[in-house]
Amino acid sequence: MGATGLVRIDVTDKFSAFVKDHEVEGQNGGVRFFGSLLSVAILAIACGGDGSQDLATQLAAANQEIAEIADAKDALAASNDDLERKIAQLKASLEDKDRLIELFDDEAGFLELLNEQDMGIDELRDRLDVPPQVTQEATIFTMSVHVEGWTGENRNPEKFDRHAEIILAVAHEASQAGGIFSFELSSEFATSFGAKDVVDQLLALGHAIEAHADVGGVGTPSLEELTRQLAVKFKQVQSLGVTPVLVSGICSRGPFVEAAISADFLITTGVVEYCLTSLDATHQPDGWNIGDCPSPAQCHGRPEFSLSQRATPWRTSSSSSWIVPELDGDFLIIVGESGTTVKCLAEDEVGSGGCRYSNKDINEYARLAESYVLHDEQSNDGRCCIFSTTISVGESPPEGFISELINSVSFLVDEGRAEWRTPHQIYLKLVEDAEN
Repeated sequence: MGATGLVRIDVTDKFSAFVKDHEVEGQNGGVRFFGSLLSVAILAIACGGDGSQDLATQLAAANQEIAEIADAKDALAASNDDLERKIAQLKASLEDKDRLIELFDDEAGFLELLNEQDMGIDELRDRLDVPPQVTQEATIFTMSVHVEGWTGENRNPEKFDRHAEIILAVAHEASQAGGIFSFELSSEFATSFGAKDVVDQLLALGHAIEAHADVGGVGTPSLEELTRQLAVKFKQVQSLGVTPVLVSGICSRGPFVEAAISADFLITTGVVEYCLTSLDATHQPDGWNIGDCPSPAQCHGRPEFSLSQRATPWRTSSSSSWIVPELDGDFLIIVGESGTTVKCLAEDEVGSGGCRYSNKDINEYARLAESYVLHDEQSNDGRCCIFSTTISVGESPPEGFISELINSVSFLVDEGRAEWRTPHQIYLKLVEDAEN
């Protein structure tokens, strides 16, 4: 006790006891957290005396330790983030290795190779000649509009104008709904006086201009005859300011593939059963009888191809074997559903009066489109998939039919799972994919 009669306190001992009471062991071991600094400060003021200097020193040390704890916490968080990134990379690597393992019958031998070789996945793919992973792309939608010729319209401006009005109405309705169509011109339409103006309007809307030949369906024409006819069709469209790449309506018992190539065409759609008549007997489908296919009119249905065949375009250079893909073929075959016009999609049998446009056709169109997209999303074939369909005009579709048709598949486009493309865009894409 001092001269004042107050009790003298050993400040150092009091502080040590206070710290001990507030010491907390952290999960990481050795990390200590001290209680309220305010309490310690109050204790220091209350105590005063000659122990206050020691207390200030210990407070400074406590502050330093707390700063070090904060730094350690930040370092730990960064370490955890780095660990999570490494775990994600490891998972991706394991998944890639699993895909490679599936390519081998002898899994043990492949695992031994992985263990012996210190190499990355890309190097492993090169070593084992494994194709790169396919990047999922949108399914392609394309619509062929067969601009059927009206007899004498190239000599009758009034008749042509009525036909042109129907064509432009279809084009505007499609464009407003977000569709891109391929308008394939007959000779009667293409050689009419007002054709150039109509073509310019179609192009301004973003549509494509191609050729509809409608030749080769009588007898067995020669290569020279078919080439001459198709070369005329090519020049008719070219004279309107467009270089066509696609020709429809060319199925024949004759060499229609070779003739199309000679006439500078690159693609065909609208493949119907009559196209099978050009095949050698060894390539004709099992159970198919050429005698049941006397003319295009009597044999205009869709060939019995699988969904994979219909959805995946292929190349050929020979009419006698066109159903067999050729890697270096000069002519692209796109089947899809284009052998059946849209207004016949929901018809089980076509009567003498032909097909009629209906909501059932729209529902079937939407169902088929989604089936192509789903097939594409499960396919590893980089050429897949193209959903190709046809409208024949001719007669005018009911008002609103085209927009409702496009709107029925708009959700697939909006979700990025499908996209509209012209034949020229399709061809360039396939060429680019093949080069890569």
